Amino acid sequence: MEGSSGPGPEPRKILGLIYNSKQVAFWGIMLFLPPFVLLACNGFKLSMSREELMKTETMKRQIAQNRSEDRYLENKENMNRVLFETKAPFRAEWAIKRDQKNEQERLEREVEQRS
Repeated sequence: MEGSSGPGPEPRKILGLIYNSKQVAFWGIMLFLPPFVLLACNGFKLSMSREELMKTETMKRQIAQNRSEDRYLENKENMNRVLFETKAPFRAEWAIKRDQKNEQERLEREVEQRS
């Protein structure tokens, strides 16, 4: 009974690691096989160079869409609306009230000093 850790089956070992569960095999395959397959499909590359990216169909469509005249006019109109047609005050309401209160207190102090 030397080398045995108690009752039950002897632990199975692969490359020095204990392997006793079907779940270990299942989750090992589920977690490591899909990324390995995707890397193999990409030629084991994790990123694309700028030149390769510019050659893709999706990037060509995106560039064409951004260069269209309608898109340019729409963006320009949106920027003009935000920058020049906004009627809301640029300061928060609480800041305006605080400044009004401070101004009123300053005027009251001036009146008291003159009296």
